[in-house]
Amino acid sequence: ITGVNNGVSYVVRVAAVNPKGQGAWSTESTSVVPGNVPDQIADLTATAQDGAVALTWTVPASTLTVTSHQIQYKKQSDSTWTTFNGNIVVDGSAASATVSGLDNGVAYNFEVVAVNGVGSSPAASASATPFALPGAVTNFAAVNAGSSINLSWSAPVSDGGATITGYDVQYRLASSSTWIANGTSIGLSTSVTGLSVGQTYVFRVAAQTGFGTGPYTQSGAVTVGSTPAAPARVGAWKEGGNIHVQWDRVTMPAGVTFQYYQIQYREVNTGDWATIGTDLFNKDVFSGSNFTSGKTYEFRVAAVANTGVGAYRVNTSNVTF
Repeated sequence: ITGVNNGVSYVVRVAAVNPKGQGAWSTESTSVVPGNVPDQIADLTATAQDGAVALTWTVPASTLTVTSHQIQYKKQSDSTWTTFNGNIVVDGSAASATVSGLDNGVAYNFEVVAVNGVGSSPAASASATPFALPGAVTNFAAVNAGSSINLSWSAPVSDGGATITGYDVQYRLASSSTWIANGTSIGLSTSVTGLSVGQTYVFRVAAQTGFGTGPYTQSGAVTVGSTPAAPARVGAWKEGGNIHVQWDRVTMPAGVTFQYYQIQYREVNTGDWATIGTDLFNKDVFSGSNFTSGKTYEFRVAAVANTGVGAYRVNTSNVTF
């Protein structure tokens, strides 16, 4: 039947005709709307998100008004499609929907059709892999190495469902809020060079994947420069019920600021060293109440600068209290 108007609803009936005339009319058909199904969507785009995929497309051309859209999706490894029952937003010719509740790191296929009064368009296809940004690195350490700072860290617990491609390293002066890029490290450590001796810096590192950069892990403040050398000599002796400790002064490396001397002691042939005092000068006296009669002690001294604790020197002669 030609010459009908697209989009107008028609019913049809049929009668048989022979030389004696026309027979009775058939029962009327169901309603029929002339027209074509919509064209296939030409620009379906799938954009990966954290546990979701955002779909966008342009409403296709159609002889009849497009009344709705239908979306199906599935994991690429599955054979069964799931019908999307969420919200599809149509604003003029622009259409969009977000399929959520998906597994990060798993590839999904999507199909979208446009529907009019005649039927559905051919399906348009797209695919995407949802993701999460990687987690924060752990065990981050920034260690003064004299003219540079050595950084090390452990990979984040979660990679967000994607392979970690590198780690973004940045630093700033402790007195500034402006971060400076130091490039991308492929491994779990790097050295930051070109820093100013005597200046204090803060460092941060974040894991990167093809989907973006995770949260940064930040170090404490670290001052660049060599740590002090050990005192040339350390002496200790008992006098008047107390123990006296004396040492040679230490010359600070260029650009490094002296803070104090740290004195530690322990009973000979026992466990860890313990700090017994600090001093700005090169001699200290420690009360006999710190010691036990008849026991023998050894002492060590290090200069502490803004770059850290220097090397220790142990006294040459042990002291029996």
